Amino acid sequence: MVLKKKKTTIRDVAMVAGVSYQTVSRVMNDNDSVAEETRRRVLRAMHDLDFVPNKIAQMLTTNRSHTLELIVVGVMHGGRFAESIKSMVQAAGDTGYDLLVTMEDDIDKLGFALGNAAARLVDGVVIYAPSLRISDEKLLQVCNGMPLVRRDYVPGSHLAWVGFDQVHATCMAIEYLIELGHRHIAAIPPSLNLINGEWRYQTWKATLLRYFLLKTSPIPRD
Repeated sequence: MVLKKKKTTIRDVAMVAGVSYQTVSRVMNDNDSVAEETRRRVLRAMHDLDFVPNKIAQMLTTNRSHTLELIVVGVMHGGRFAESIKSMVQAAGDTGYDLLVTMEDDIDKLGFALGNAAARLVDGVVIYAPSLRISDEKLLQVCNGMPLVRRDYVPGSHLAWVGFDQVHATCMAIEYLIELGHRHIAAIPPSLNLINGEWRYQTWKATLLRYFLLKTSPIPRD
């Protein structure tokens, strides 16, 4: 019979470090009230005992999980999108967070996904829903107090977002072609159901209108 190794507890660490278990708990939760020498002694004891903190207990104590969740709704994934997720995971890890990824095909399931994220006590969510058109007030209500960031800007929104300035980038591309002497400039934007697709289409049309009074025929919508 193989005997299971007894799991090291916070009290074991406290005994080796010569402190109370409350002090070990404060070190684990990055409390500033612990003297630096005491902190080093506790960390050394944790290392020597191969101590693995109980994350659930930490979550209950600090009300933080050090976990973020990326909620992706209605996105064709692969290629550059996969690279984007990889970069998000790395950025989260660099700041001490884990990143969970939830995929939903149906935009109507966003509320369900946000409810699950709240139940997991995540510290915040990143929402990538390129066809989601919803007011800030409604989205904040569905998030139920969880901090959130949207991937890509949404017209009229005042929420935090990370992405590209689609208007500026599209305008720069068209003006560059005009400066090269081109006068018949076509565009193949993404689906106009996508917010970025509509941004690019409208910017393409407005830029040509500004330069040529719309001498170039617009691309018909699908």
